[in-house]
Amino acid sequence: MYRIANILKWVFWFAVFILVLVLILNNSQPVQFNFYGIYSWSLPLILMVFGALVIGIIIGLIYGFGRSLELKLRVRLLKKDLEDLKNQTPQSE
Repeated sequence: MYRIANILKWVFWFAVFILVLVLILNNSQPVQFNFYGIYSWSLPLILMVFGALVIGIIIGLIYGFGRSLELKLRVRLLKKDLEDLKNQTPQSE
């Protein structure tokens, strides 16, 4: 069973590689990138798309890291509150 899953994984990644290769070969024409008239670059379209992808991934990772830290802090505070509640002596009436 593990061998079949491993083979399917390799077939999937090979198909992704072929699709990316076709994308690169079909999108090699140069495009002009202008940044408010200050900077101007002429790069292949695939590099522009790849650059946008990388920037998006970096922004997503930064946001995810910040959110993860926020949730870890919240869990720590809730655990502290739970311990405080457990350590309180019950009040007798």
